Amino acid sequence: MNLYVAAYVLLSFGVGKLNAIYLNNSLCSVFLIMFMVFSVAVSATDNDKDLDELRISIVEAKPWGWTEGRQQQGVLYDLAALVAQELDVKLDVRNGSVARVIRQISNAETDFIYFVDNPILANVADNLVQAGYYKLQLWQRADADWSFAEPLQNIRIATSILGTESMPLLANVNVDHVHSANLLVPMLAAGRTDAVLELNAVLEYSRIKGERRKDQFNSYTIAIIPGYFWVSKNTELSAQVIEKVRAAVIKVSSPETIQELTQRYLNE
Repeated sequence: MNLYVAAYVLLSFGVGKLNAIYLNNSLCSVFLIMFMVFSVAVSATDNDKDLDELRISIVEAKPWGWTEGRQQQGVLYDLAALVAQELDVKLDVRNGSVARVIRQISNAETDFIYFVDNPILANVADNLVQAGYYKLQLWQRADADWSFAEPLQNIRIATSILGTESMPLLANVNVDHVHSANLLVPMLAAGRTDAVLELNAVLEYSRIKGERRKDQFNSYTIAIIPGYFWVSKNTELSAQVIEKVRAAVIKVSSPETIQELTQRYLNE
């Protein structure tokens, strides 16, 4: 039997008996007050359980989060590790495609998502806290005969980011969507596109890790994109626990930390 129901039945029976033997009303009131205190205490115990494991999904992409062999690494993975350390809990990070991450959080396999501004993932999460800023940039070859200062038209831009067609800056260009951001710099270096659009850290990582490290590019920042630490709509964690996680995220996500982690993976 539910603990609340059992307590209520027992106390109601007791109060009824007391009334039956003409005990004064003050004693009945004492029993009722005891029941109210008991209910509040049980409710607090149920809803304020300590977090023992930080379960988080990260969309697999370099340099944000990926697995080599059995080793998980990346900017967002390291940030998640700092949050877990601050909370003194275990860390369970699950990398995967956007579709896989959506399945994880929809099935309550994880409670949180770390990602850089992504409207698709936002549909299955509630905003928890902003965590860092990242540059959205256009890159062109250094020997290109056109400039970002001029209206962009009749050029080819490759990107892995969905929804770019709605950007006023790209209204008159041909946008080619690719499935992996790591293809962008090689495409640009080979002349298969006039420019690429992606987060600066991803482009830098692709350039440094790629075969054409000596290629020269010009860049133009078109937006500052926020990164987020979000909570799944289907989490069973209490509001108190989520607030503890929120405070830890804010504490570890300083601009200096974001910059340090990003540079670490770019320079490896």
